[in-house]
Amino acid sequence: MRIFVSFCLVLIALTHCDLKDRYPKPGHFCELMVREPSCVDVDFRNAKVTFQNTEISMIMIFRVQFKFTHNMINYQLDVLGEHRIQIVNLSQGSNEKRIYHRQKKK
Repeated sequence: MRIFVSFCLVLIALTHCDLKDRYPKPGHFCELMVREPSCVDVDFRNAKVTFQNTEISMIMIFRVQFKFTHNMINYQLDVLGEHRIQIVNLSQGSNEKRIYHRQKKK
């Protein structure tokens, strides 16, 4: 019995997933479906976004969802996947959603 308990404890210690340090990778994201694409730089670990040439601190809601304010307008940033984010304008009456794609490293 003692060996079984020891084995279980070792197994739990080895397979324990620590999500504390797991954030999406930072990156440079641009809109692809517009003539003059706008881009944002996002650092998820430090909760910073460069939006419209202004660096802004974000508030983390979940590890893949953030809120920030720019020019007195509230926005929500959602991570849709490893290479896509969505920025939603949360002001009243606005349903503006923009999808940004990660720029490939050159």
